[in-house]
Amino acid sequence: MKRLIPLLCILFTTFTVGCNRLSITPTPTLWPEADLPIAPTPTLCPLATPELFQVDPIPASTDQSSIIVHVYLGNLEEITVVAESGTFTSATRDVEVTLKPGILHHLEVHGKVLQIGEAGQCQYGGYTLTTTVDKNGSPLIVEQVSP
Repeated sequence: MKRLIPLLCILFTTFTVGCNRLSITPTPTLWPEADLPIAPTPTLCPLATPELFQVDPIPASTDQSSIIVHVYLGNLEEITVVAESGTFTSATRDVEVTLKPGILHHLEVHGKVLQIGEAGQCQYGGYTLTTTVDKNGSPLIVEQVSP
């Protein structure tokens, strides 16, 4: 047992009762401030609400060879309308869509929202909204009929 006590004193230097007082003082390593990594401060951006995206009602049928689709979109970058007669794009809120005779056209309207903000800052927009219904909930379907 007498041999065990010095061994326990070495292993458990914090318990000094009955042992020779052995103190170990750790030497802290100090880092100069220049060597410390600097973590970037994240930019906290407020949440944005989606832009309002609406399409005016279109006629169910027309004898015209094209119709104008009027779109409401805040921060508009581009409007694209896809139909059986093709794909039509405009940088304004009005898109002229050419119609094929005797065909029922199902319109799909895509509104691209302009991206705002610089890299590393708060960025908003840069997304596309899509709809197949007008602002009243009616489907965007038009047929070109003979006059």
